[in-house]
Amino acid sequence: MMGSFPCRIELIAAEAEDIPTLPEVAWKLLKTVSDHGTQLQDLERLIRRDQPLTAKVLRIANSSWLGGRQSASTLRQAITVLGARRLRSLVLAASIDGVVRSRAMKNRYMWEHALAVGVASELLADQTRYPDRQEAFVCGLLHDLGKAVLERSLTSEYQAVLDRVYNERIWAVDAERSVLGFDHAAVGGLVAQKWNLPAVVQEVVREHHNPASATLDPYLCAIVSFADGLCVKEGIGPSQRPDIDLSSLTAASILGMKADSLERMSQAVAARFREDKRLFGMN
Repeated sequence: MMGSFPCRIELIAAEAEDIPTLPEVAWKLLKTVSDHGTQLQDLERLIRRDQPLTAKVLRIANSSWLGGRQSASTLRQAITVLGARRLRSLVLAASIDGVVRSRAMKNRYMWEHALAVGVASELLADQTRYPDRQEAFVCGLLHDLGKAVLERSLTSEYQAVLDRVYNERIWAVDAERSVLGFDHAAVGGLVAQKWNLPAVVQEVVREHHNPASATLDPYLCAIVSFADGLCVKEGIGPSQRPDIDLSSLTAASILGMKADSLERMSQAVAARFREDKRLFGMN
């Protein structure tokens, strides 16, 4: 598939520079929080340049979602309550939400799906004892980066893809391959590479529909892949496939997921997703 259309995919990825960009603070946090030398004052200096983002961080830090354990009246206190890696996840999610709000309403379904997969990935990381739940959230949030690129670069053609997804209840990758000859995972992986995102994020974006092909972190890729299937089954986003047998997914085998845990996971994802939508003002 990739070998038949490399030139067109390269061109589409190159045009990704025209996509509305995330605030500078989100990109810097995405790339620097993994550096253990990052200081709280550095994070505060980044975030306070964006007043709406500062307000959102304070609101989330004081939300019932965190159990109200501490009261944060300053940005420094909010950063301390949240922790650097959780802060990175939340700022990235809030920033993507802001970008999507500037676009057509149909993108809201893509954004809701991205947020839900991030939530599900984080919960799966907890359940399977994956060591970095925030990395799982970030990878889940960004897994469909290629869809945003295709929707902007090939607007009319991608509408035909979405029509097939909505009307025929098929996987987006199948509709994309049928209409375009390639899929969003290939495009998204190349864009993530061109944007110099962390290598593991590049891999998840590229292989989340084929986790057995992942080499850097196949378990993380399986987490995001399974979370994606779970959200599609629950009807969160443009693709709705209630008939999916989650236990038959390759990712389920990699993770060792048991059928009796699937219902509990679905309920947990739905509850957390509702709360996160409220926090981001999406209700």
